[in-house]
Amino acid sequence: MKTALALIGAAVLGYLAITVRSAFNLITPKREYEPEGYQPAEVSFERVTFHNRAGLRLAGWTGIRERAKGTIVLCHGAWTNHREMESRAEALWNRGFSVMTFDCQGCGESGGRYTSLGLREADDLVAAVDYLAAQGDPGPVGVLGNSMGGAVAIIAAGRDERIQAVATDGAFAAAGRDFVGYAFRGVSGLSPTMFQDAVVMMSESVSGARLDRVRPVASIGRIAPRPVMLIHGADDAMIRVAEAHTLYAAAGEPKTLWIVPDCEHVQSFHLYREEYLGRVEEFFTRAFSATRE
Repeated sequence: MKTALALIGAAVLGYLAITVRSAFNLITPKREYEPEGYQPAEVSFERVTFHNRAGLRLAGWTGIRERAKGTIVLCHGAWTNHREMESRAEALWNRGFSVMTFDCQGCGESGGRYTSLGLREADDLVAAVDYLAAQGDPGPVGVLGNSMGGAVAIIAAGRDERIQAVATDGAFAAAGRDFVGYAFRGVSGLSPTMFQDAVVMMSESVSGARLDRVRPVASIGRIAPRPVMLIHGADDAMIRVAEAHTLYAAAGEPKTLWIVPDCEHVQSFHLYREEYLGRVEEFFTRAFSATRE
């Protein structure tokens, strides 16, 4: 009997440990995140600070070009920071765009403690657009977002018509228990059945954000007739490729879907750099040209 009770106790403690750790990992970004093989950009970006409409201080970096085609704001994914997007920003700056990156709340050098997987971060992106507008005419503005940053871009563009074009890589259609379960399996290799509800409940309790309210699929239709480009790795183990198809079906025209073969989560830039940059450059160039007609 004692042995059985000890085993049950150990199992319960193990379950609680996995649940608590997973919940806090879900909502607590790593401030010092750096991508594998990270090298600072050779372009000299200017460090700036601005505030969202709730008064939270955010950190950003801008690279402004004279006679730029337009301005692209790059929005990073969950649990990372602007460094995830720095090499993409540099490459797009070299192709004739002004660029801006920033740390979402709770990430990198910005204020805040927890991530809400897009619920509050959409306000951060709107604040970045506010900042650009306050500095003078940024020209047409578009957003390129990775993963959560893609969800943020869709939600923000659904609210703010100043965002003229949206490109995403690895964006999800809706957060919630199924999203958490799939990501949990991808990270841990464990079945999510026993954990996902408890992880969602605990993370929502701590962060104060309802994950089921993060629904880019409900916003994407409001972006049209502004263009949308959806990129997704065919072998994405973090966010189902079906999420891209769901978003594409809900989007209005004009819209583009690129399912990248033999590609995991947000790796298209690294695996197919020239094709990625060529597609993204063409997308934003056309979108920004249309705003001037």
